[in-house]
Amino acid sequence: MLGSVFVYIILGLALVSTVSYFLSVKYEKLAKLGEIFYFAVVGGIVFISAFLLANIFNHNFQLTYIWEYSSKELPNLLLFSSFYSGQEGSFLLWALMLSLLGLIVQPFAKRNGYQAYAMGFYSLILVFITL
Repeated sequence: MLGSVFVYIILGLALVSTVSYFLSVKYEKLAKLGEIFYFAVVGGIVFISAFLLANIFNHNFQLTYIWEYSSKELPNLLLFSSFYSGQEGSFLLWALMLSLLGLIVQPFAKRNGYQAYAMGFYSLILVFITL
């Protein structure tokens, strides 16, 4: 339940970031707002991932995802791989990798003058993955 609420919050933040970046083509001051919301999206995805991993390693079988893809008999390496065993975890792993890659792309795009389009599309991809 708590994880789903956080995913919906991240979806909203990613939507605001996408709109801010695309509107910053005409209104340059919105680029900073898009940056702030993008960093919030990245922080939220990292938090959700850490939340899921902590629950996996603590064997919190009250969560359906952990109950379906985890076991107390699994060694730690396979227990870690249960993070991305199901569809939800795979999408979360993709969102985590894309958002962290966006942190690398963002300064490069800003320095070369195409931050609005590059990060707008990055945020849009995160919207669809979290959707």
